[in-house]
This record gives sequence, C-alpha cells and structure tokens, in this order.
Amino acid sequence: MNIYDIAREAGVSIATISRVLNDSPKVKESTRTRIERILEKHHYSPSAFARGMVYGSMHTIGVLTVDVRDLYFGTVTHAIEQAFSRSGYTTVLCNTGGIPERQLHYLELLTTKKVDGIILVGSYFDNRELEEAIRHVAARIPVIMLNRDLQGDNIWSVVCDEAQGISACVAHLSALGHRDIIYIRDTTTFSAMRKLSGFRRGMESAGLENAGGSVIETEKGIEGGISGVLQAAERGVPFSAIVTGDDVCAAGVIKGLKKLGRIPGRDVSVTGFNDSLLARSTDPELSSVNSRPEEMGETAVSILSRVLEGEDPPKITLVRPELILRESTSPFTEKKE
Repeated sequence: MNIYDIAREAGVSIATISRVLNDSPKVKESTRTRIERILEKHHYSPSAFARGMVYGSMHTIGVLTVDVRDLYFGTVTHAIEQAFSRSGYTTVLCNTGGIPERQLHYLELLTTKKVDGIILVGSYFDNRELEEAIRHVAARIPVIMLNRDLQGDNIWSVVCDEAQGISACVAHLSALGHRDIIYIRDTTTFSAMRKLSGFRRGMESAGLENAGGSVIETEKGIEGGISGVLQAAERGVPFSAIVTGDDVCAAGVIKGLKKLGRIPGRDVSVTGFNDSLLARSTDPELSSVNSRPEEMGETAVSILSRVLEGEDPPKITLVRPELILRESTSPFTEKKE
C-alpha cells in the first residue's frame, strides 16, 4: 500500500493525502477523518518516496525531451535544470528522438527510479498508446507537460499560445500591405496544428482567407524551408510574404528565396518562430515570435514544486508569446515589370 493506493481508496487527489500527512489545515475535517481511518486500517507508514512527495526528500526530477540539441528544446530543458538545481533537485534528462518506443522506455525507466515528478518537453507525445502510458505513470507520479494538453488526474500543462503568435505575424504582414501570404508547415505535431490554426485565423481576421493564402507542406529543417519556397514558386503560388513555424525553417526560406533571385526582407517578407539565436544570425535578421522558452521551463518547475508541496495548481497555464520585429519584414511594394 502506497500513497497512490491510499488516494485511490479515499477518492481524493495525492495532493489531499499530502496535506493530511503534512497536517495542513486546508483539509475538511470529514475528509481528514476518512483518510486517517484508511491510513490506520492499512497501518500506513510513508515510504521514503511518499515522504519525498511531502517534504521534498527525493530531490530527483525526470525530464523527457525530443532532442536537447534543438535550440528550442535545449533552451527549455536548460531553464528547467537550472531552476531545479537552485532548489537542490537533480534532474535526469532523457532524449527520446520523438520515437514512441524510446518515449515509452524512458517513462517506464523513470517510474522505476521513483523520481519525484516528470516533465515532458514538447508536443511529440501524441499517440493513443503514449497518452495511456502517461496517464498510467501519472497515477503514481505527477506529470507536467509542456506545449501539450492532456486531460487526466495528476497531469498539468504549460502551453504557449502559439496560434496567437502566428496570428500576430499575419496581422503584422497584413498591416504592411501584404495580401499574398503563404505558410510553410514542416511538422504535424499538436504544436504545428495550433500554429496552422493561428495562420488560418489570422488570414480570416485580415480578410485574406480568399486572397491567395496557401499552405505549403515540407520536411523539417533548413532543407525543408528551401524546398517549401521552391515548391511554391514551381506551383505558381503568388507570395510577397512567408510565415513559418520555426526559425530553422525560416532560415531555409531565406536561402530558398536567394536561390530564386528574390531578396528576403525586401522582395519577400519572412517571419520565424521561437526567436532563437538563429533569428539574429540570418541575413537579414528574422522577425520572429518569442515563444518564451525560459518562462515555459521555469513555469513548469514552479507548478511541479507546488504539486510536491501539496497544492493543486490550475491544470493548464497559458504563456503569451511576443512578435519581435527585425529586418526580414518590410512594407509591400508592387513589383515593377
């Protein structure tokens, strides 16, 4: 019998059990009495793990990400590790490569290691088997998901409003006089779907849903950005501005435009996403959406810390992005023949 079994039998959250064990006054007397009877019935004595849930004695957090070499994922996981380090916690980092078998393996591994909590970085945990595995893990260990909203007990989410960020790009380009705006989509994750919906919403709000806006599907990375531009040109799709969902893709777009003999930032405006170091390394420098990865990571740490202290924070926390303007966007000018 462990703390999770006690919570299940009592019909309450682990946080409530933690409050009772910690003698918190924030528990109704009838609930406290019921829980104490169950504890006495099973001769329950908190294990080291259970004490870690209440007092923070285990000091180990599991972090699963896709690839720490990715600029976005690396920034988020660094923020998480640094924040936990300042609190005396150790993090166990697992790179899954977005491969379901590895994701399942690491979830099971971290469960056996009895970490205090698990943070999943990225929206790649997106199939039914993984969702069920996450819910199964959450029955025993609190789970925080970044950029993915999954309903379930003991699961919390920190989500960037990426749709709003992409809509802001479209609104900015529309205000500059652009009407032929295309979106280059290089992934099919939940994050990518939110961005696509933001593009469509932005086009509709600007009255451009029927003004030549197109979505170009391509592969991920710089080569995908190049390919997306070349596809649009080959298909005869008119464009004076290009919106992307990632700075890496946008860097490829800039290269592709140069291959076509079109000057990025003057002939064609380009926006990126994440406002990574790459946004300031391209020529021209990218206007890009700051998705606040450091804030995302630190918010995840704050939420998990509150859970471990017996609190029950909101299930979903929304982080607002910001469009940072640089040289890659400019007013539309009619091309002279």
